[in-house]
Amino acid sequence: MARLPDYFDQNIVTTSHELGNHALVRYVYPEFINLPWPADTVFALNLQWPNEWCKLQTGRSLYVLTFHLEQMDVEFVKQIALTNIKSRVLIITDNDVTPSAWWPANCEFVSWITWDKQLDQIALLYGIAGVPNSPTHKLSSLCFRTDQFKHYVTGYLLEHANLDDCIISYHGRHQHRYFFEPTGRKSLDNILTFMEVENPHYELDGFDASKNYPMANCDWRVAPYLDAAINFTNEGFHYSYTVKDGVDFYWPGPYVTEKTWKPLLAGCAFVSVGQAHIYQYLEQLGLRFDYDLDLSHDFETRDLDRIEKIFTVIDCVLGLSVEELCQRTRVSTQHNLDWIASGQFRNRCQHRNVQSLELIKSKLVDL
Repeated sequence: MARLPDYFDQNIVTTSHELGNHALVRYVYPEFINLPWPADTVFALNLQWPNEWCKLQTGRSLYVLTFHLEQMDVEFVKQIALTNIKSRVLIITDNDVTPSAWWPANCEFVSWITWDKQLDQIALLYGIAGVPNSPTHKLSSLCFRTDQFKHYVTGYLLEHANLDDCIISYHGRHQHRYFFEPTGRKSLDNILTFMEVENPHYELDGFDASKNYPMANCDWRVAPYLDAAINFTNEGFHYSYTVKDGVDFYWPGPYVTEKTWKPLLAGCAFVSVGQAHIYQYLEQLGLRFDYDLDLSHDFETRDLDRIEKIFTVIDCVLGLSVEELCQRTRVSTQHNLDWIASGQFRNRCQHRNVQSLELIKSKLVDL
């Protein structure tokens, strides 16, 4: 298969004069083209880990930094703000940013949602289901690159589930090993010990790492979404609250990827394994998750507390039949399919962006 693009262009550095020349701008924020930006504004758009490569000119009136397809590079944002302390730095992202003393005073944040466009791009390639799936298994859980929550979820399932009820992949590619250190929590440390002893490796279909790029990963027409009643999303970035440089800090979020979009488009219910507030944010955009399951982990910002609450959800799912899970989730799943297919999800996202546009305009008045 030929290499497919990402949802839309990334890593665009440009000026107010050249803004309208970029397909990214015309597609994601065409409203920006005619705004009264200062003539020396620097735009760095849809950035992906810019701390590794991006050098911006200094001393400009305004810096506009946007993040959509990767988690915000907070260290880069802080560096730009501190290097240009007399400038204003406007950060635009799909997510919410909680105020914190960690952020320099010249940082300002605005939400601009691209999630509808991400779903549109996936649906153009792979379509969208018309009705909820007809599963043969209780749940699915996928992990290519190991991270903390994925490791814990996999270990808990391997210890407690009948694997005939599950569709599981675990490639054991460890990106980071810091989370293999004991936490002092018995439920978590037992999993670390179990996984160290078992050293599991499960592959569903001989996944080709050379095809591990965004749009190729968006195909929902595979067993984990068609044949499982519940998908555990195992998002790659799951951190919410921490203490950063001695002050309380909440990572911008909720950050979601194709791992969440695929079950939505497949008509598969899902348990959010990622940052806090994913369900809450999606519900504000009109989706529903009335699964008759305890999804209170969505409100828990402490990461280790949240993963322990997810274990409770796993226990509940394992205690139900496939038929019972379908019965509990079908109404919400059908609503979500209809909401997306009808354009209502897109309308709700665009309405939020209209509000954000007015906020951006107000910030440009005194520049």
